[in-house]
Amino acid sequence: MTYSTSRREFLALLSALPGVALASPALLAQQKMPVRRIPGTQESLPVIGLGSSKVVEETAKSGEEPLRQVLRTLVSHGGKVVDTWPRNPANDGRFGKVINEPELRDSLFVTTKIDQVGKAAGVAQLQQAHTLYGRKVIDLAQIFSLTDLDTHWPTLRQWKESGQARYIGVTVSQDQLHANLESFLKREKPDFVQVNYSITERQAEDRLIPSPSAVSGLSSTVHS
Repeated sequence: MTYSTSRREFLALLSALPGVALASPALLAQQKMPVRRIPGTQESLPVIGLGSSKVVEETAKSGEEPLRQVLRTLVSHGGKVVDTWPRNPANDGRFGKVINEPELRDSLFVTTKIDQVGKAAGVAQLQQAHTLYGRKVIDLAQIFSLTDLDTHWPTLRQWKESGQARYIGVTVSQDQLHANLESFLKREKPDFVQVNYSITERQAEDRLIPSPSAVSGLSSTVHS
């Protein structure tokens, strides 16, 4: 099931009603967050997710409750995707504890990333994510900024085939990597691509996001 509201329209609603949202969170919850189907599957995801780095880092000095409240708010408003990457193991352990609480465990779509060079280092990162996040299956495993791409991509394919990761993909956050990403997409078919794209970073429009038909069969997330 999908909703007719677009991501842009939903964001406009958020910006137009800050005072109302603060005064009455239930009002915003009544507006269904738009979702998009992952191509080639029957699964849909909300178009807005949580970049978790800062809120997870805060657990070291603020404890787990702020993180817990952020995730509860995300879920209560229809959100699901939590974008992560390897950080301090102690903090990731705290994150894993919270996301496995009964009210959150089955409500989140959790990602992780490889950002180290070398096959062994990449495998170690993925295994650590399984351990610290307390999950036998990671929803999405990605290669951060195309790091050691030719080494790690076969590893991710193996993880997907074995069921240790449901989806696999790559990320870029710098314009100078767009050409490399385009070359990769011509020979491989990742499930997800995360690319820097915002009102101030629109270079992805030139070659990577020219039209909906050009990215048919590929699910993408926007990093801003």
